[in-house]
Formats: sequence, structure tokens, C-alpha cells
Amino acid sequence: MDLKHCYAPLALAALVASAAPAMAGARVEARAGILSEGGDTVTIGGIAAGYDFDLPGPVFLGGEVSIDNNFTSLSNGSADLLVGLTARAGIKAGTGGRAYVTGGRTLRSVENSPYHAGAGYQQAIGPKLYLKAEYRRLFATGVNDPGDVVVAGLGFKF
Repeated sequence: MDLKHCYAPLALAALVASAAPAMAGARVEARAGILSEGGDTVTIGGIAAGYDFDLPGPVFLGGEVSIDNNFTSLSNGSADLLVGLTARAGIKAGTGGRAYVTGGRTLRSVENSPYHAGAGYQQAIGPKLYLKAEYRRLFATGVNDPGDVVVAGLGFKF
């Protein structure tokens, strides 16, 4: 992926973050985790911005833009910027919890831009703060060894 393709997701994330006080379901977060792919495991970290729509009952739908960077190079010598465009759907669980599944596309600064699918859990730790844990499986076309991403995040709801 050419890095110029990151401008649209960055602009969307900035728009969501700047308009968030008027949007009850908006959220932003800092996150860190690991990317395991092709025999390599590297540390990643980044930010995400999203919006969730509560549907009748315990169901919700949402979307998210995330930007993560590895802090070390893969064995092929490349550092990697991952820009995730993700939809999520789930149920509200317990007091302040959200269990969900995800799916979307991961735009990358290396040769492949895989689709991803995964699951996560988000738990409120106050009226505006939450903790999040999420797993994503990366499915790249023509790659025999898909990647795995595991992140934990601390977020703020608007």
C-alpha cells in the first residue's frame, strides 16, 4: 500500500474525533499489542476512532478506523503501518460490557492488504473510560500463513 492511501482514513478519524462531542456513540482509544505473521512476532501500537449505534434490545453496530505501527521490522526487513477499516456488531453484556465480532480490510505499507475478521470485548471502567481486548485474523490473498493481531486498548467515549 502506498502511504498516500492513508490520508482518507486519517481524515475520517480526525473528523470523527473532532465531531465526537455531538455524537453520543463516538469513541477514541490508544492501543498496543502484537502482530504475528510468517514466523515473526512484533510489537505494535496505535490509535483508533469509531462510532457505535445502539439498536433495539442489546444489539449494536459500529465502525472503526485504526492506525497501528510496528515498533520493530519484520524478518523481510520491512516496518509495517496497518490502517484498519472495520465494521463491528455485537451485544451489550452485563454492566458496561460489549462483546462483538469484527470484519474489514487492513491497508498496509507492505505488499499485501488483507481482509480481517475477529472478535473482542470492551468494558466500561467509568462513565467515559473503557478497556478493550481484541483479536483479528488477517487473510491475505496468495499468502499461506495468515497473520494474527492481538491488541489491548484504553479508550474514551463521548
